[in-house]
Amino acid sequence: MQDANKSGAPDLTTSVSRMGLEPLIEANQRGLAAMVEAQEHVLKRVTEIGSEMFQFADRRMAQDSETLNGLAACKSPLDAAQICGKFYETAMQQYFEEAGKLAGMCAVQAPEAIEDVLHVAEETTAPVLKGD
Repeated sequence: MQDANKSGAPDLTTSVSRMGLEPLIEANQRGLAAMVEAQEHVLKRVTEIGSEMFQFADRRMAQDSETLNGLAACKSPLDAAQICGKFYETAMQQYFEEAGKLAGMCAVQAPEAIEDVLHVAEETTAPVLKGD
């Protein structure tokens, strides 16, 4: 007969004890807790990069608007060509700078991500390896 709790549902605690699954369940709990902590760090990193990308897009849109206003005020095709040339030169420079900035952010965050993975592995396996 299966053990039951007050509600009449099977009592899994007793069943787990009888099968000797406590170490497995404890390892899973440690692993899940470590993964939650690592996911918090991942979310923080992704948010930082996303924020930087949106700020860059906002700055570029403001400059795009200025360029359009300048084109609207042009008196000759030469004026328009100069404004467009300046626009493309500035845009390319800013895109290259932004790519470098994002690459730098990723370079800083990659070792942190590896550290998180190692921490998850250690949190999950250390008690088992120590015989706890």
